[in-house]
Amino acid sequence: MSEIQNTMIVAANAIRKGSVDVRTKKLCHYTSPDGLLGIFKEGAPTLFFSQYDSLNDTKERKDIFESLKKYCDKQLKKGIMSKELYDAIVSIPQSDLFGITRKTNKKLILDNGEIVEDITAFADEECYTYICSFSKNNDSLPMWRMYSKAEHYEGFCVEFSSSAFSRKQYYRKGFSVELVKVIYDERKKMELIEGVLSPIMGLYDSATKRDKENLLSIVKIMIRDFQFVFKNKSFSYEEEIRAVLHIPKTESNNTGQVSERKYRQSNGLIVPYVIYNMEASSVRSITIAPTIKEEITVNNLKDYLCSKKLSHIHIISSDIPIRNV
Repeated sequence: MSEIQNTMIVAANAIRKGSVDVRTKKLCHYTSPDGLLGIFKEGAPTLFFSQYDSLNDTKERKDIFESLKKYCDKQLKKGIMSKELYDAIVSIPQSDLFGITRKTNKKLILDNGEIVEDITAFADEECYTYICSFSKNNDSLPMWRMYSKAEHYEGFCVEFSSSAFSRKQYYRKGFSVELVKVIYDERKKMELIEGVLSPIMGLYDSATKRDKENLLSIVKIMIRDFQFVFKNKSFSYEEEIRAVLHIPKTESNNTGQVSERKYRQSNGLIVPYVIYNMEASSVRSITIAPTIKEEITVNNLKDYLCSKKLSHIHIISSDIPIRNV
């Protein structure tokens, strides 16, 4: 194995190490009373996924480029990174290309005459990106205030199973979805970038043109994988786990699980969104906000869930001792 190949493996492993396994995490979605009724309107739950640039963070997707430049500026000043590598990295553009798998219904005839049916096609395609936000905390005072859409911490927090976004839910269906845990801490961001770039910096300048392209491809993978993971530390109270959905821009029909592209108004913006359909079993519990009149809310919520054939959902009362004043 060449030194270049070994370096690429080390850098790729740093990317994988930075990825967070969220399969066992709680996915807690805060919503208003109207939002709750919308989620269960058709019985089986549905969620709105909003286009990434219409969310509450005006620097959505930009943070990784700022963090990367900050790291490169420091290494260039120290003389550790060459100007050639610096220029190559900071000029990497934002890309809407994401890997999509599709069921083709084609057959493949092997050299031995064997017929392989149901071929899967894979390609990087230009995609729209939509995000649905969750928290790992189902009873957070700042989250009640921010997302329940009322002055008095009124609303609900719906806990979903991460299986609703598993590989089997999207593989070969013409879209992709992944769960990621947001990174807010600046030190952790720099450690991740360091793990990827450190092995590359020592070899880049003496590498061939082709090997330089290969080394830069690892940096591009890091940007692709973490552009929706890095977020400003001001939002750390959200403790966010997010589902990131990529749908090809050429997709004109809905996929059954994901609706066609729609539009709604929010805070003066026209927001593109899609509806993601899930199974009833994906909902685990609903937590009631701390200041809602508990007894009548519990009884009416149970009645509502029963009418939707969702009586399996556990109802939880908030433990936050706050008074409605």
